[in-house]
Amino acid sequence: MYRNIIRVFRLSIPAFCVGLLLAGSVPALADEPPTLQELMDKREQERKAERAKRETEEQKRRQAKVNTPSPKGLNPADLGIEMMRIPAGEFLMGSDGSDKEVFDNEKLKHKVTVRAFSLAKYEITKGQYAAFVKDQGYYPSGQSCYSYKNGLWGYQPGADWRKPGFPQDDSHPVVCVSLGDALAYIDWLNHKTGQTFRLPTEAEWEYAARAGTNASRFWGDNPDAACRYANVADLTAKQAFSWDSVFNCTDGFAYTAPVGSFQPNAFHLYDMLGNVWEWTCSAYQDKYGDDEKNCISNNHANGRRAVRGGAWYNIPQDVRSANRSRLAPTLRLNNLGFRLAQD
Repeated sequence: MYRNIIRVFRLSIPAFCVGLLLAGSVPALADEPPTLQELMDKREQERKAERAKRETEEQKRRQAKVNTPSPKGLNPADLGIEMMRIPAGEFLMGSDGSDKEVFDNEKLKHKVTVRAFSLAKYEITKGQYAAFVKDQGYYPSGQSCYSYKNGLWGYQPGADWRKPGFPQDDSHPVVCVSLGDALAYIDWLNHKTGQTFRLPTEAEWEYAARAGTNASRFWGDNPDAACRYANVADLTAKQAFSWDSVFNCTDGFAYTAPVGSFQPNAFHLYDMLGNVWEWTCSAYQDKYGDDEKNCISNNHANGRRAVRGGAWYNIPQDVRSANRSRLAPTLRLNNLGFRLAQD
């Protein structure tokens, strides 16, 4: 093809000159035609420009899938999401000296009024999160997952929500998700359904976990009754990891359990204690102020967030309705997930 192009250039020059002679003036001949290498380089540049254009268009298409609501608005139930309506009410949040297991950051016990809201019946599962990743082409950036392995916690190369360091199927709660990962899922879900989901506040979370109870756990004050209600550090974990301090019962799971494997609380919510810690939308304070009642803006997500619930790894003192902890929003742990809330 290139040989033919050069041939056209060369054959056209004499005819061009004859025309100019007949017109009475002959300008200087044009520059030499491009070489084969120059033509090939030019074509390669054009190909690169075309590839870059296609990649830009693909990025815009993926972003549009998130930013454009579904024309009909998917029913959340079609995505396996069940929301439970939580009635408005008042409760005593936190703990005091009467609780022998209390941590300082749970004090002081104080009255909180909560408006009616909805909370997901289950934690978001690995299967639900996978559907988001596939549809959106989402790829989390940043550090790998902080995982428990060989008796130690640490960043494990290659550990992520797909491979958290232990076997999981799609019915297990997704883990190894940072706050940003959870918010990305929620943003996608909001546009898919045309509804507004969010994370619960810390106060909403404790109110829902207690479900009208005042005991240290929604099933009562006896920690060893846990294995009917929660996936915790139990005798199964003691056998697997040689841990000393565990719940004196057997739940059958050393790591995460499929959501809904245990009995729910009075609000028909499953796994509010145990299985995995859950992100909230509230900024963490060492001493209660008002932040526990509010969601911090997603545009100001750099401070520590309150996390709640305890997990498969936690001992009795950590798995109580009032227990609270805090994490940097960029952290991913293989005992940390999230649950949806809605006004």
